[in-house]
Amino acid sequence: MFQGPGDTNDPMVATTEVKKDRILIVDDEECIVYLFRTILSSSFGDLEIDVARNGMQAVESFRANRPDMLLLDLHMPIMDGFSAYNAIESLCAREGWHLPSVVFCTGFAPPDKLSAVLQSHPGHGFLPKPVSPDDLVGAIEPRLSA
Repeated sequence: MFQGPGDTNDPMVATTEVKKDRILIVDDEECIVYLFRTILSSSFGDLEIDVARNGMQAVESFRANRPDMLLLDLHMPIMDGFSAYNAIESLCAREGWHLPSVVFCTGFAPPDKLSAVLQSHPGHGFLPKPVSPDDLVGAIEPRLSA
């Protein structure tokens, strides 16, 4: 059977799949998720955005989708952000997966143990709420793959 140059089985045609960055936004507040999603979608057109409403959903979504980074609220019902982070860090260690950058976010005083995590993982960051669009983009942009 003849295969033309446009045929996907043609070895002469190089297919390059462009990998999009994927971020997981984890927050229990609908308005925050909407705001973050809107800002990030308009600032990074090729960004794939997943959403989780609590830490338990964050761990499940991470396991299923393995995002390139997380934007993680610390105070949520069911499982807080810090517990979700610990579960994701353990999952990565157990599976041999790369731990992605995490930007922790909260409107409350961050827990003391967060400073140790930020010092030991220079790719992680912290954003206090309320967050301006410029601050959000500034925290995310350097953590996305170039």
